[in-house]
Amino acid sequence: MTLYVGNRKIADTGTHGLYIGNRAVNAVYYGSRKVYQYLPTQSGFQASDNFQTYIVPKGCTKLLVDMAASRGVGGSRQTYGKGGRVQCTLSVTGGQTLYIYIGTYNNTYNAADIRTNNTGVTDSNSLNSRLVVAGGGGSGANDYGDCPGGAGGGTTGGNAGGDKGGKGGTQSAGGAGGAGGTFGAGGNPGTFGLGGQGGGARGGAGWYGGGAGGYSSYAERVNGSGGGGSSYTHPTLCTGVTHTQGYQDGNGWLTITPTK
Repeated sequence: MTLYVGNRKIADTGTHGLYIGNRAVNAVYYGSRKVYQYLPTQSGFQASDNFQTYIVPKGCTKLLVDMAASRGVGGSRQTYGKGGRVQCTLSVTGGQTLYIYIGTYNNTYNAADIRTNNTGVTDSNSLNSRLVVAGGGGSGANDYGDCPGGAGGGTTGGNAGGDKGGKGGTQSAGGAGGAGGTFGAGGNPGTFGLGGQGGGARGGAGWYGGGAGGYSSYAERVNGSGGGGSSYTHPTLCTGVTHTQGYQDGNGWLTITPTK
């Protein structure tokens, strides 16, 4: 079936909705006093430490995604790592429900993601359902360390500076924890989804989290910062991917633009 508004042709794709060019139409009105209405071109989400919901518009098959994760927590003398950014096109189905989680920089899960399961932020099934992830920045050491936190993002997160700093998460493993000192413990490695904790400063969250910094002692005054979390895009659903490491200085965000 073919519909017209004035002399402008609108293609009807049946159960897949209506479009004018590549822009989805929310409603079509018939008769002399009726007009068409475009769907919103963008939906924005801010960090909230809670799940947010996005329902894919009817007929939409692709979303343009621009997402950034939060930075790490700043130590008293050291800088945090900035959050990573991911830009891509995500293939979807009209009517599909997606769950957005954007952790603040104070949250242990300071990454940002789009997923299909909201059973829990760190629940394994929910973590495995993530389609796009931007890695969070590693936190800075709280005492006298000399190592800034690792930058979040990229397929491998950034390493924290110094020999006590944690390493960045990768696509298949959490980053290694930083070395401990004579009287202090080494940092714990990152895990799937979360940065390592214990020892010095915690690692950034991500697809895999960065390692925590190592701890020396007050006397040695050398504590490590956390490594950055890695970003991720689904290998078959995401195209046109661009990763930017160490992009976001502050809390994360997400912009979604529906396209045909």
